[in-house]
Amino acid sequence: MAFFEKITQGLKKTRDTLFGQVASVFQHGRELDEEDYETLEAALLRADVGPAATEKILDGVRARLNDATFTGDAQEALRAEIEGVLAGESDVFPLGDERKRSHPSGETSLPPEDGPYVILVVGVNGSGKTTTIAKLASRFQRAGDRVLLVACDTFRAAAADQLDIWAERAGVEIVKQKPGADPAAVAFDGMARARSRGARRVLVDTAGRLHVKVNLMEEVKKIRRVIEREIPGAPQEVLLVLDA
Repeated sequence: MAFFEKITQGLKKTRDTLFGQVASVFQHGRELDEEDYETLEAALLRADVGPAATEKILDGVRARLNDATFTGDAQEALRAEIEGVLAGESDVFPLGDERKRSHPSGETSLPPEDGPYVILVVGVNGSGKTTTIAKLASRFQRAGDRVLLVACDTFRAAAADQLDIWAERAGVEIVKQKPGADPAAVAFDGMARARSRGARRVLVDTAGRLHVKVNLMEEVKKIRRVIEREIPGAPQEVLLVLDA
């Protein structure tokens, strides 16, 4: 089965499950009571829509059904609100018009004017942190940003070399040290290079770690402390890669 066919089938299953659970609500046409809205809320949450998006969708359904100019029923109102969220029309996940105008890539997180925007990337082994960094670096570079990669994974064999290859392909700079070096020291060098080179985006790669490994968690805390000390306000984002 083709990859996109699998995605389509997976989404169809979610859609059918969601609308199947609320079929009784749709029988009421436009006249929904609080129990109906609670049923809709439970179905959305079970479908992993998320609390913020669920609240926004239900508010939108209420507004549509109370609007005399809307001629559809509850099912059409729900469908329209879900489509709005997925299309980015809802302010649950705002794109930020002003920021889109200010930045070619349309990113919602713009680098501060007085320093780089630092993203600390963490996750377990093999989740795809390094390749995710490569994709982000390429995107930021195409948008016109000066990008710097910092190879703080000094534990895994050839980790820095792998990131170096991605940096070369993306046309961005990289800071790395020998295997076994102190990751916090690499972070220190990276922040210094970011300031001196005027980097706008700094992507910090780290070794894979589980939250139950105390020593490794202390290590990543140290990396973060170094970043915070060298560039106040950074890292502006900590990106947890679960499965890229």
